[in-house]
Amino acid sequence: MKFIYILLSIMILMSSNINAQIVLTLKNIKVAKINVPISENFIREGDDEGPYVNMFFVFNNNTDSLLKLHPSNSKMNLQFRYDNKYFNQNVFAIPFMDSDTLIIMPHQQYESFVGESLLLGTSILKHNNNDYRIELIEILPTIKLVYMETKINIKSSEILNVEIIDKKIDNLKHKK
Repeated sequence: MKFIYILLSIMILMSSNINAQIVLTLKNIKVAKINVPISENFIREGDDEGPYVNMFFVFNNNTDSLLKLHPSNSKMNLQFRYDNKYFNQNVFAIPFMDSDTLIIMPHQQYESFVGESLLLGTSILKHNNNDYRIELIEILPTIKLVYMETKINIKSSEILNVEIIDKKIDNLKHKK
């Protein structure tokens, strides 16, 4: 019986060590549409979908062996916390997930990106106001990207940079 416990412990440690050597990092998060002016007489498509994030992520293979991923048979989730509630959304990194097999050489990395309307489909999305600055102060530090496939589950470990994209809307005219 003691042998079985030792064997199971070694197997768990070995599998967690393998996943620990594969690091998923959010290299850059670009956030747009944080404070979109709303007019009763004018609205652009997508203005009512809340903040939009482009997340540039990196898989680092810190092992001495090949890393073989199967993106087309995988799932990616965007997770974050707001007001002590956890939110989880499926995301599709199209350039990445179109690949059947992705091989990352030892001590190499692979970069890609995913874009998503961050609050669409959540209770956080406001219908009368499109100012999400306060919500994003709480949400952004908690964002995680999770890659899942058979026997592999990798959660992003850190966010290296966040950029706020503020496009001025010069041609928006309000009727009086």
